[in-house]
Amino acid sequence: MDALVFEERDRRIAVTLAAGRSAVAESTNVTPQAHARFVTLARRFDAPVTVLRFPRGSATSCAGTANAGARTSRRPRSVPTPGS
Repeated sequence: MDALVFEERDRRIAVTLAAGRSAVAESTNVTPQAHARFVTLARRFDAPVTVLRFPRGSATSCAGTANAGARTSRRPRSVPTPGS
């Protein structure tokens, strides 16, 4: 299932970058291989790319993870499908 989710996310990012727009991808516990895939995708469209990685157990990553559920549960929203 995860592979399908990431394939769809990559597809949406590609559509967005192809239209000349900026794209942001946020994930928790992403592997170095996934980071490399995002960099490759951005370079394919000559788009600038920045990857931030916080070491596990750092105060920043722990605080962000703890607050993520509270932020998303208060502001539910739908994500538009590219081209719609």
